[in-house]
Amino acid sequence: MKPYPAYKDSGVESIGEIPEHWELKPLKYLLRDGKEGIKIGPFGSSLKLEIMKDTGYKVYGQENIIKNDFSTGKRFIDENKFLELKVYEINENDIIITMMGTTGKSKVVPKGIDAGIMDSHLIRLKCKDSVNPDFISLLINDSDYISIQVRQNGKGAIMEGLNSSIIKSLTVLTPYKKEQDWIINFLNHKFKLIDTLIGKKQRQIELLKEQRAATVNQAVTKGLDPNVKMKDSGIKWLGEMPEHWAVAPVYSRYSVQLGKMLDSKKITGQFLVPYLRNVDVQWDRIDVDNLPEMDIQPEERKRYGIIPGDLIVCEGGEVGRAAIWEGAIKECYYQKALHRLRPLDSQESPRFMYYLLYTAANRGLFKATGNPNTIDHLTAEQLRRHRFPFPPGPEQDLIANRLDETCIQTDRLIDKIVFSINLLYEYRTTLISDVVTGKIDVRDEVIP
Repeated sequence: MKPYPAYKDSGVESIGEIPEHWELKPLKYLLRDGKEGIKIGPFGSSLKLEIMKDTGYKVYGQENIIKNDFSTGKRFIDENKFLELKVYEINENDIIITMMGTTGKSKVVPKGIDAGIMDSHLIRLKCKDSVNPDFISLLINDSDYISIQVRQNGKGAIMEGLNSSIIKSLTVLTPYKKEQDWIINFLNHKFKLIDTLIGKKQRQIELLKEQRAATVNQAVTKGLDPNVKMKDSGIKWLGEMPEHWAVAPVYSRYSVQLGKMLDSKKITGQFLVPYLRNVDVQWDRIDVDNLPEMDIQPEERKRYGIIPGDLIVCEGGEVGRAAIWEGAIKECYYQKALHRLRPLDSQESPRFMYYLLYTAANRGLFKATGNPNTIDHLTAEQLRRHRFPFPPGPEQDLIANRLDETCIQTDRLIDKIVFSINLLYEYRTTLISDVVTGKIDVRDEVIP
């Protein structure tokens, strides 16, 4: 791809030089005249819940833009209300922008949508015939020079988010209409290729994770020796296991301690210490950056303290998610959303127990402990009574070490794929910037 034949100074530092025949205009001059060009959705009081119907004319909201799906949504109004609010109707080729967030999200209304209006969280733009709405929508969503203007123009605003004044004041680069069409066709073609490649790479990651889960499951339920003699475990989800292994409840191998309940009324600031939350514990990783602090009395510290080798398990959220504390900081505690598992015997391997929990969570074992109508929770009593297969201590270490090696290799492969995906996203961003600012000329590019 080549540059344009001639350039001129745009007068804007963040843009630099632009093709000689391009223009820099406030967005308001690219929209239809008057209130038709830009419109904010009706006040929320006009669309109270009590007027909503099960059928009728649709009320479109932010979810339609964010999900890029104009068929979703269950809010409707009757014909009388629709006629009353008809100035807020959205039609094919309108640009709809969300008002929430620092930059908002934009979509062009496709053909064939159900008749309806936008709600109070949306802004509607109607472009002049000399403008491709897909081009403007692309700039709002993905152009760096537009994002810079939004941030600058939005400073000092009472509420964070876009409004009609900010949008009208945006200065945009405008090639002629036919060239806008070429740019959109070229970028859509490139996006399709990039998205297809990203999809293939994401599928590779899924397959690697499935393979890792299968490898872990096989090792912690059947062992490493394919010729070992097996026996019925007596546990439905487990099936057969090596004959010399034992099935035992967690409480017979580990002490289980639920974390400390936080009580803001008892915070004195006298005995503040860092503590872990559910969100800090990810699979095989504990994040210790910016840990909050809580009051723990000296006599409570032994009960709620953690030491290297402790297995920390999530009580809620992604139930059973676990990681081993490696002693990243000298002194740390944990709140009630977490359990601490500590081996009762030095023969027990917390790493092996970690892989057991990983398998149990992947197989949905902990899901069964929750009421279908509520969020799943793994209480201390439930965790203590769960029965798992346990090989002798040395074999636990052997299995855990083998799985560590396998998982490290898998994680390295996944990291490489994630890195390549990030490069594709960076390429997409750079490509958009170069095309919409005229750094490269796509007019002669052949689109299959």
